[in-house]
Amino acid sequence: MKYFLLVLLPLQLLAFDDMVLQKSGAYSKDFTELSEELTKVKTLKSSFTQKKKIKVLKRPLISSGQLIFDRSTGVYWKLTKPYESTIVIDNEKLTSIDDNGKKVTVKASDKPMLYGFTKIFMSIFAGNTAELKKHFEIYYKAENNEWRIGLVPTSSELKKVISKIVLSGSESTVNAITLWENNGDQTDISFSNISKADELKAEDKKKFEL
Repeated sequence: MKYFLLVLLPLQLLAFDDMVLQKSGAYSKDFTELSEELTKVKTLKSSFTQKKKIKVLKRPLISSGQLIFDRSTGVYWKLTKPYESTIVIDNEKLTSIDDNGKKVTVKASDKPMLYGFTKIFMSIFAGNTAELKKHFEIYYKAENNEWRIGLVPTSSELKKVISKIVLSGSESTVNAITLWENNGDQTDISFSNISKADELKAEDKKKFEL
């Protein structure tokens, strides 16, 4: 097992380090085209599975649920297993409801740091390269119709928490996100049953009205 871990770590690093740094004003053609395709996505619905690997625990914490992204409204994040909770993020606030029905709303003006993290999450799904560039160095690699984007934080506040983020996908779809924290924890989010449309259905729009 120790040998396996020693081998796995260099492979993880290699998976990130073979990407090419995208410098401002000198983005590669492939990366520019991908960014443009991502910005065309108006709405997106998906199931997700999240595995949280905590350094002090032997087994990862696994959860699942539904994600809805609407470019003009925000992100709806519904956890269904192992318990229920809901988070809605828009341009002004973050609203959450836990499994006991307790509702908490955090305004961007009251908690700028917390909201800054959620805004970055929205920028990832929106393909907002300009916003991501404010906080990260951006790396990119494409091969066999699949792509990876690596994000390394540049802002001092993000550096305190995040080591790096890797997005992977195909065409204009993000299929997975992996986030490494400085404390050694790792979060893997995979998406499935992905569907896109020009506009949300009425029933999905109501889900943002917490």
